[in-house]
Amino acid sequence: MEKKLKVYIAGPVRGVIGYREKFEDAEWILRGNGCEPVNPTKIPLGESFDDEQFMVICRELVSMCDAIFLLDGWENSIGAREELRVYLDNHRMCEYTAGNAIVMLQTEFKNGKEYDFSPLPEPEPVRETYPF
Repeated sequence: MEKKLKVYIAGPVRGVIGYREKFEDAEWILRGNGCEPVNPTKIPLGESFDDEQFMVICRELVSMCDAIFLLDGWENSIGAREELRVYLDNHRMCEYTAGNAIVMLQTEFKNGKEYDFSPLPEPEPVRETYPF
């Protein structure tokens, strides 16, 4: 069985009417591209969990994913920005990814962009030059 790319969906929730539908639309897009979507809005938590406790779970989930899909308006969401930071931090530190984070923007999918999920080439080493 071929391993599917696990893609975490991040986007604004608080104050967004119909946010669940937006996350479900992203799931549909990702499944259609052969990915396994990870939708945090489907985490079954009781009302006794506060936002910070929920974010602990989200940080852990995003750190285990291969890519992150940012819904429109993600930059206005404290939670989505934190999830992106955690994703990038984890994928810079993991040797197997060689710093090749895959960040997908919903806007690009709407504009017909297709993603090549094959590994990116190794980055060129940085050589420091000194003016003296």
